[in-house]
Amino acid sequence: MARVAGKAGQVWADAGVPTEADVALGVTNWELDLKGDAVDTTGMDDAGVKSFIAGLTEGTGSIEAFADGALDTDIVPGTTIGCYLLNADGDASGWTGSAIVTGLKPTVAVDGAVKWSIGVQYSGTIEYAVL
Repeated sequence: MARVAGKAGQVWADAGVPTEADVALGVTNWELDLKGDAVDTTGMDDAGVKSFIAGLTEGTGSIEAFADGALDTDIVPGTTIGCYLLNADGDASGWTGSAIVTGLKPTVAVDGAVKWSIGVQYSGTIEYAVL
């Protein structure tokens, strides 16, 4: 499998099901952190060896972008969005799911462009898919 450059990654975000028309402009970085609980089921009859079963799963993410009208007005804390984190333009594969916007942090400096940092908490199933 060939390596993929991150330079053409994309974020699609919308209140409904995102499409390519909902691409967020100015994105410089996105990150997804998937986790799963391991539930301890060790009993006294396990001869001192721990045992576990799979528990709950979750995903959180962050998006860094230059300020753009589409991000300014559509993504605010407390809203639920369809959030697709794609690997590369034209590849159309990546992580898809429904997410709650948990944070929005604008950064404004006299010597730089206005940037946004957006935090999301996924709710429900997160899938790796080819769109």
